[in-house]
Amino acid sequence: MDADCSHLSSTPYCEGSSCRPCKTIDNSGCTTTAAPKCTSLPSYSCTACSGDVDCTHLSMTPYCDGSKCQICKTTENTGCDSSSSQPKCITSPNGDNLCVQCATDLDCANSPVGKTCSSNYTCISTALSNANMTLASGSKRDLTVTFSEDLSVLPPECQFFFLEIENLTWPTDFSYTWELKDDHTISVTLEYYGQIEIKKNKLQLLFNSSAIPVSSNFTIPKNLSLTLPNSIPLSAPALSVVKGINTASQVIAGAAVAATAPAIFSSGVFSSLWNFISICQIVNYLLYLLVNWPENALMVFDIFSAASLKFFPNPFQGIIDDIEQLGSMIELPAVFADNGAQGLFISDSGSTVGVWGLVVLFYLLTKASRCIMKNSVGKLSRVIQYFCGNLEWRAVIRSVSSSFLSLALGASLQLYSVSFDNWAVGLSSVLAVLFGYFLLFYIAICCYILYNRPETTKDNNEAFEKKFGPLVEDFKDETKFQRCFIIFVLVRQATFVGFLVGFSDNVAMAQVPLVAINCFVIFLFIILLKPYKERKEMLSNTLNEGIICCLMICALVLLNDQERSHWMSYSDKINLGWVVVAICSLLILINAIFIIYETYQTYRQWFFYAKAWCLKRRNLKGMDSTHKKTSHRVNKFSASIGSSFANTSKLSDRRSQRHPVTQKSLVNETTTVIDLNEMQTKAGHSKDHILNDSNLFQISNNNFDLQGKGFENLKLSSPEPERPGVPLKFVRKTRGTNTFSFRLNQSTK
Repeated sequence: MDADCSHLSSTPYCEGSSCRPCKTIDNSGCTTTAAPKCTSLPSYSCTACSGDVDCTHLSMTPYCDGSKCQICKTTENTGCDSSSSQPKCITSPNGDNLCVQCATDLDCANSPVGKTCSSNYTCISTALSNANMTLASGSKRDLTVTFSEDLSVLPPECQFFFLEIENLTWPTDFSYTWELKDDHTISVTLEYYGQIEIKKNKLQLLFNSSAIPVSSNFTIPKNLSLTLPNSIPLSAPALSVVKGINTASQVIAGAAVAATAPAIFSSGVFSSLWNFISICQIVNYLLYLLVNWPENALMVFDIFSAASLKFFPNPFQGIIDDIEQLGSMIELPAVFADNGAQGLFISDSGSTVGVWGLVVLFYLLTKASRCIMKNSVGKLSRVIQYFCGNLEWRAVIRSVSSSFLSLALGASLQLYSVSFDNWAVGLSSVLAVLFGYFLLFYIAICCYILYNRPETTKDNNEAFEKKFGPLVEDFKDETKFQRCFIIFVLVRQATFVGFLVGFSDNVAMAQVPLVAINCFVIFLFIILLKPYKERKEMLSNTLNEGIICCLMICALVLLNDQERSHWMSYSDKINLGWVVVAICSLLILINAIFIIYETYQTYRQWFFYAKAWCLKRRNLKGMDSTHKKTSHRVNKFSASIGSSFANTSKLSDRRSQRHPVTQKSLVNETTTVIDLNEMQTKAGHSKDHILNDSNLFQISNNNFDLQGKGFENLKLSSPEPERPGVPLKFVRKTRGTNTFSFRLNQSTK
């Protein structure tokens, strides 16, 4: 009997000749709604209900619904009086069932009060306002909530809503702050505390009707909800540290890139910068790997998004804004949607296409200007000729190679879900198809150009490199693989995007290893082939690809933990994120050093060019003042060389007649010395102001023209005659600071 066990507080019930904590006959001892049923296996304990019979001993909650004893059942509205004002059974946010007036608008169809079910589950006559909650683009903790109602009617600091996150407790596990952006939009920022991992937790925004004054006439929307993407959030102090590192890295990279702007505009070179842009795109796209990166790693990856040129205005922005109004939805892999990708080519690659439009426009303008100024020989004409020659096709090839990765990713995401639901999405799909074919054609045309590369001669190389420089100028030509290394680079980028998008539909065990193999192979190619001419380029690209391989190793470690072993704790994952931050910071620092060094070399060369030009201008001015003094000396010099040349010719003829069989080359030479002491400019007496002797004998087409100086019938070639048979050779030798000599050689056979 139970009386025999009453003195035992933990087992007060007698069943099967033993004192038990509960009785299976009538569930005595189980008094909670979550565990109302007594079971004997494997030991006596209270468990969840499996039917209404398990809840009959609980008079207030006699129905089993969702493994819990409830007031009513939502499936049949059992427990709610159909003739009363609350005939519907619903589950409240805290998990308890309630009898209410309505659950949906259909329940208010016959209501004399109104046809709309409010957030308080009552029928009202006023239509509900519309509200929408989304995550900010590329963020996992910033929310944007928009309302059709005017928020300005609410009192300041009115806490008219609160948030709930599944399996997390406010405020111990998380908190939030919000601010009013405009009269119809609020932004909410989540903050997490402790070692929290988000695994598709459900977030709900619940409206607090009691905080909204009736006099405001604010219509309360329905509660909002969304599923948070997987993330490993940082604490507030760690978040501040990462933001500081990001800011410092952006300043360093921005300063290095900005310093190159004048030189890029004038010449389009700086291979270090173009390599850095390509590497930045690859690092940024590691966001789309199917691994749960820690938040510090995600934040540092976002620094490299500038390489996709998204800071440029998007010419298609107006069309993008209209797409939602046209009612079109683009299917996109979850990993891309969670990290800010839109899936529309005109959105993801619109800025790059806009830059390309500017390049085409600039090319057309220079082409038209060259046609207009075809017969002009001024400085402006030379500048136009330079830019037009640079665009055909040096600058174009460099631009396509640098934007290849971003265009390929944008086209691939659009082609993942080709749609022609309306004209805007159809336009984006058509552009994606066109640019996809263009990129494939670009790889083919590069193969054709390199295959038909002319034989290695000086003239051919200069013409070829001037037109197709970016394909060959950075690479050696000792082996076929070195000459065609640009093809390896383009194929690597194409396969990188293919693996990233093609296996993005929850196939992590295929996507991540394939992308890693892609990175490891190109790194080994660089190590083994050594394709780059300059040591600086070889070192830069080796370090960059080595750093990418280190990041892929981190991704493989996370993948192994995520899919198989589950050995990593929250702290281990955050520490791995700090390793990623350090690696990316090192990448930025290394490339900034290379870019700054190359910028310094370019500007230093410009300085010496400017200095030489200024010196030449000063010498030309000094020439005017000394022209009268030097003209007499030049005439004497010309007469002297003329007579010597005549004597040399006679002597050579005699020797040729004496030795007609041997035909040996005999040389007679005459040397004349000119003193420049009196030809010093009046600007000063330093050696830098010595008169430039090239003004005495004007150079044209690699020849010294001595017309008007006593040699009307002579043309002397310098430094060597171009073809056999030219009888004279003109040689200049320096003899000290203020003198130089000329020697006339005549060869006869």
